[in-house]
Amino acid sequence: MMTSTANPSAKPAAKKPSMIWVVDDDPDLRQMVGTYLIDQGYDVRSLSDVKQLEARLEFQRPDLIVLDLMMPGDDGLTALRRLRDAGDDLPAVAYRKGSRPPHLEALAEHHSAQEGDE
Repeated sequence: MMTSTANPSAKPAAKKPSMIWVVDDDPDLRQMVGTYLIDQGYDVRSLSDVKQLEARLEFQRPDLIVLDLMMPGDDGLTALRRLRDAGDDLPAVAYRKGSRPPHLEALAEHHSAQEGDE
């Protein structure tokens, strides 16, 4: 018979929410995606372009980036290529305006499942 020495009234330590960066030049879409992810319990930061993304990556790392592939100036595809060319395996989900928006529930579930594997 197994016995537990853990305090049964002790609450499990609260896990820090995953940080997700939403990168899109469209403020309405950034707001929609960000609000959904916040409602799912994620810590969300909104960035309006690739320059902001690259500058922030200099001193902070998210758990996941959600970004628009087609933005003015340096686009999301360029940003992803730079990350991969530099050997960075930071998880990213990309979408394109004019296409069906990303299925956010599947994104949230997939990311939660990956966290459980750690």
